[in-house]
Amino acid sequence: MQNFTDIRALIIDMDGVLWHGSSPLPGLNEFFQCIRELRIPFILATNNSSLTQDQYLAKLQGMGIGVARNEILTSSMATASYLKERVKASETTLYVIGEAGLRTP
Repeated sequence: MQNFTDIRALIIDMDGVLWHGSSPLPGLNEFFQCIRELRIPFILATNNSSLTQDQYLAKLQGMGIGVARNEILTSSMATASYLKERVKASETTLYVIGEAGLRTP
């Protein structure tokens, strides 16, 4: 096994990296077992805003991958965080158009 002691954390893309469509890529469970055994913290990220954090959690659980809700970051969550930090809610009206992932960050 390659030496992973210098890795402090991982940001892992999900769509097309961990699975294609609804099929997990070969070795997915072993990969997560390995990074958990090595205690490497990670965040699962995606630029796909069509699904909510809970929908991604369910998809991963359906593939036998147990992750915590706080280990998933979607682009809609990042956008909401960005806007919250930079836009005064009392002075702005935002119109959100899109799938559930945009409406429920």
